Amino acid sequence: MSPTWLSDMSDTDLKHIIDSLELIFFDVDGVLALTTVPIPGAGECVLKLRELNKNIGIVTNNTFSTQKELSTRLAHCGVKEEEISTPNYALLAYLKSINFSKDVYLIGSVLLRDMLTNAGYNVIVSEDIRKEPIGENFTDIVQVITDTLSICKNVGAVVLCFAINFNSQAAQVAATILNHIPDVMLLSGATDDTAPLSAKHFVVFPKYYVDGIERWTNRKCTPMAKPSDALKDLLFSKYNITDPSKVLFVGDSVTSDIAFGRSCQFKTLLVLSGTMKKDHILKGSLPEEQTPDFIASSLGELYQRLKNY
Repeated sequence: MSPTWLSDMSDTDLKHIIDSLELIFFDVDGVLALTTVPIPGAGECVLKLRELNKNIGIVTNNTFSTQKELSTRLAHCGVKEEEISTPNYALLAYLKSINFSKDVYLIGSVLLRDMLTNAGYNVIVSEDIRKEPIGENFTDIVQVITDTLSICKNVGAVVLCFAINFNSQAAQVAATILNHIPDVMLLSGATDDTAPLSAKHFVVFPKYYVDGIERWTNRKCTPMAKPSDALKDLLFSKYNITDPSKVLFVGDSVTSDIAFGRSCQFKTLLVLSGTMKKDHILKGSLPEEQTPDFIASSLGELYQRLKNY
């Protein structure tokens, strides 16, 4: 399957596609904004689609911003808090679905810790094992391992997500739990490699330490973020989706956004205003599961085609 470029699409074909849609999901970073800076034309595009009676949803792997913070950041798109879905909500829904009642060891954001605590879970973080910095000696490392096995004996899930203050002690505790405490699940939130920060800069995301912990424990995470089944289940339930062909997913990453949309059997639109650039597409063919139906330079290009509808 080869994607269709928006620039090659006739007005008639574009109108047919837009008319067929009932619900449109958008990623945030690289699609609607770069950090706090709106991407030109993105807000106008979303507002135009609302005017055309399309339901709108926001699906982001951001696990450290509240719905209120995100809706404020996306005010140019008219986004409401209840329109935002993140891996944090997929995680809570998943734990509830399996009647989980044990402790959680978390490498993640303060927001996720608070959400888990408010949902009734006892959350343990690395600082609960040892508050002072670990010394550069084997004695301190052995003590961390010993204290982990004592403090974390009731842990039933290790959750790996974006933690801006991640350190090697946090990884040591996770590996100790997974290798020495039986029947512990390994779950992950955001595991992206990077996220766009501006035209010149990116944020290092958790993939490097998630990969390491999986390797050190010979385990694989059950993911909660795009392109996971857990997030898919959350969206299908939240929006009562019965016909995925009437849904469009718009993103800037083929590995998370497009792969997720394809796994849900949504139509998919890749925009080149974030992590992916035109030369990445032209260099070679993408795997089928990462190949979008459509490609546009940005939502601004789409808006220019839609503004007179």
